Amino acid sequence: DAKLRNRMRGEIRNLQRDLGITSVYVTHDQSEALAMSDKIVVMENAVISQEGRPTELYKQPANVFVADFIGDANIVEAKVIGIENGKAKVKIGKKQYSVAYKSEPELGETAKIMVRPEDISLQDEKVDGIKGLVKFALYQGSTNDYLIETDFGELRINDFTNKEILRERGTYVSLNFREDQIFLIR
Repeated sequence: DAKLRNRMRGEIRNLQRDLGITSVYVTHDQSEALAMSDKIVVMENAVISQEGRPTELYKQPANVFVADFIGDANIVEAKVIGIENGKAKVKIGKKQYSVAYKSEPELGETAKIMVRPEDISLQDEKVDGIKGLVKFALYQGSTNDYLIETDFGELRINDFTNKEILRERGTYVSLNFREDQIFLIR
């Protein structure tokens, strides 16, 4: 039962905190790991890929494996066109974004950026942005979930802002990334 499982996560987390105990919890359920941990260790082929606080792994993954393993991630190739004020200026098609990174990329490098489905806004196709075609649309109550085909591949979107408008399959749309939530992965 999904509701009972969520409640039990909270109960276990409270017990850990109230009793001040350290526990090791091994799971393949990423949402459980995010909800119940102070520190997460992500392993790939018996090697540690990254360890850190849940928010760090979610927002600043060390590599594509961690980005994709911890939550849903859209990975898009971008061209590095500059470094300015500790951020990389990247170009995706005609759009430019200033993005955070852990290790400084090289000018002209083709890099990968990660953007979470909830950090992409979806608008009418006439709005300036990355153009795409709705491949599927699912009404989820608190969100509308989409798969959008773009020139840069398929992007998953969780649209929390326009819940009352479900864009139909075959509809052309315009997408924009929340610049403060994009992260460059090397």
